[in-house]
Amino acid sequence: MFAILLKGGMGLVFGLAFLYGMWRLIARRPLHCHAPTALMYMGTAFPVFCFFEVAVGHGHTWVFGQPLWQYQIQPIHGGQTSLYNFAIWPLYGWHLYLCEQTLAHMTLSRPMRSSAQALKHTCSGPLLEILANIGMLSALGRYYFYYLPDDLWHLTSVQVVPYYALTSLLFSWVIMKVRRIARPLTVGAMGYLIGLSIILWG
Repeated sequence: MFAILLKGGMGLVFGLAFLYGMWRLIARRPLHCHAPTALMYMGTAFPVFCFFEVAVGHGHTWVFGQPLWQYQIQPIHGGQTSLYNFAIWPLYGWHLYLCEQTLAHMTLSRPMRSSAQALKHTCSGPLLEILANIGMLSALGRYYFYYLPDDLWHLTSVQVVPYYALTSLLFSWVIMKVRRIARPLTVGAMGYLIGLSIILWG
């Protein structure tokens, strides 16, 4: 367990820096981050995406007769998620926070802004999955998660886009609600504890 915490923690630190650098390049300016709000996004993303990853994974298997993906490294919940996702899903919350910060400071027409929001909800997750899997294949020679469809070389799949869109929209709704009723740090801490319970329950 210590090795998992150490490797996951190192991956978290690397991911924080990588995603910040990526969005800074896209924004073409330094991003001024409000730490409590960023932690709220990270802590809330963990349970929301982890829960729906497991639920959607099992639901897809039940409907279509085979899983859409299988985790290859420290799999839990029947291979639908991984022990290392205590770091991965908070990073996705960080990514969404930086994306919103970037869009807020960009001068875009209404159609362009709507298109950017749509891409955030539908395509950013699969694109990050491709990067994560390429990184794992380069470093360890193994997929982090293996998609059974081969439409995108098993790195991700077009079939996951609707699931990301629905869960991302739900996440945005949850963020909108919880930020009105509690302090960001409280929301983030509670969310992270709920996420850990999902991981440990597996």
